[in-house]
Amino acid sequence: MDKVFEVTKNNRKAVLELVKTLSLDQLNYIPAGFNNNILWNVGHMVAIQQLIVYGLGKVPFTIEEAIVMGYKNKTKPEGAYTQEEADRIFEIFVETVDQMEADYKAGKFVDVTPFISKSHNATYEGAEGLITFNLFHEGLHTGVIQKYIQLLP
Repeated sequence: MDKVFEVTKNNRKAVLELVKTLSLDQLNYIPAGFNNNILWNVGHMVAIQQLIVYGLGKVPFTIEEAIVMGYKNKTKPEGAYTQEEADRIFEIFVETVDQMEADYKAGKFVDVTPFISKSHNATYEGAEGLITFNLFHEGLHTGVIQKYIQLLP
């Protein structure tokens, strides 16, 4: 699992490098034909990590529930995010992976509900399965963020 945590951290650091120099307007820009933006995708990565790993692991979220609920599946920006909201998402973006690794190594994820991915009809069991699926999911959204950056006016 050390390699999965390393890749997850490296991916999140790379995403931060991509987005940290963007203006708030750029972070909030919704490309034509889409219903979310760069900042939503960054927040969504954190929210899904919390829902899948902590929620299905029956361990309390490590961040505010409002963030989890605001960026989960079937949500979208309800207006422009503020600089304070962006700063908070960036603040927790890497530290939530560090916390997940510490919680995993401390053995906190013992009563884990399997996750069934509807997108590719597969079941992920145990903490290892959930954490590995999370990395896959984050890779998808990293690609979306890269595409949205290309579409910025």
